[in-house]
Amino acid sequence: LRFNRETADTSKPEEVLRDINKPVVWHRENLDITDSVLAEIVRDGPAPASPPVGHNPFQRPGPR
Repeated sequence: LRFNRETADTSKPEEVLRDINKPVVWHRENLDITDSVLAEIVRDGPAPASPPVGHNPFQRPGPR
């Protein structure tokens, strides 16, 4: 789930439309832990490598 806490510039209709179409996420400013979570992710090192193209981890292996 991606969350963007920025508010839309009401003078730009495309930003207002983008803001209206965002998923509804409950948000209380004094309980926002986004920055802490991102800091932990960065602290733990680089992200794992991307799986090979066409790799589906949910597909059962076929007969051999």
